[in-house]
Amino acid sequence: MAQLRGDDKRRYVAEMFARISPRYDLMNSLMTGGLHHRWKRDTARLASAGLVGPALDVATGTGDLAFALARCPGVSAAVGVDLLPEMLRLAVAKMPAGGGGRRGASGGVAGRRVSGGVAGRRVSGGSPVHFVVGDALRLPFGDGAFVCATAGFSLRNMPDVPAAIAEMARVVAPGGRVATLELTPMPPGIRARLGRIYFHKVVPLLGEIVAGERAAYTYLPDSVDYFLTADGLAQVYRDAGLVNVGYRRLGMGGVAIHYGEKPPAPARRRAGDRAGQRFLIRACGQIAPSFLRKPESRCFSGGTALLRQAIPARTPAEMAKMRLLDTCPK
Repeated sequence: MAQLRGDDKRRYVAEMFARISPRYDLMNSLMTGGLHHRWKRDTARLASAGLVGPALDVATGTGDLAFALARCPGVSAAVGVDLLPEMLRLAVAKMPAGGGGRRGASGGVAGRRVSGGVAGRRVSGGSPVHFVVGDALRLPFGDGAFVCATAGFSLRNMPDVPAAIAEMARVVAPGGRVATLELTPMPPGIRARLGRIYFHKVVPLLGEIVAGERAAYTYLPDSVDYFLTADGLAQVYRDAGLVNVGYRRLGMGGVAIHYGEKPPAPARRRAGDRAGQRFLIRACGQIAPSFLRKPESRCFSGGTALLRQAIPARTPAEMAKMRLLDTCPK
């Protein structure tokens, strides 16, 4: 089943996680020896470091990574979005009592209104956490609504990984960060052989004993075999327009935190710069507005150098003007 694609994979994964949700947290702790909590905290810290504003966790499941984000300095609110109400009910049950929890809330984040949400509860030592039902491939938020976005152990289960990363990048503001925590094929060697025995033999047995779901916990390790390598996922980040992309391996190399930044928005030229440009053009005299239409017009020999000093950030149109200035008869 791990080789399923598109809507078939979406349906299979949704049905599987709805079945295993009651034992999901327990199985995660057993499979990782409890290390998944530390890995999620590391992911949240890496994603939010130095940023201020709301944070998003995609395919949040039972909310561990959303809670970790809410406890990070600078995060004003954390939003967890998931396709499965069964998972979100478990996430809400883990929230501290009191402090709101209104159903049908918008999630408190700029963007389209989201139904079926739970909003307004503050985690111990952190910011408010909001949960909403939504699709990772069509996130119900506006462009640039968050300072960072994360996903933990969920990319393998998505029908279109590049689309999921691109959607995370869309809802992150310029200068923000995307980070994912995921199982990944291990580099060849003794660790990879031991890891394969563990995931393909021990994990399905644990799933059968603890959750009564051998098939589901056979799919999960099999899905790693069909997933991208760590380098391959890093390339998906770059293809989505993210920069400063990298990853850190954890768990004997079988787990990786990937990260990338959304490039800052281009600086808008100040009004004074534009006025200075117009003054220099007038001062050069012979550089008339019709210049681009009449390259044979006479040019002031010092015009190009002066304009270059006055306009350090040039658009393609300005670059074209500079090249024409250079070709004018002196």
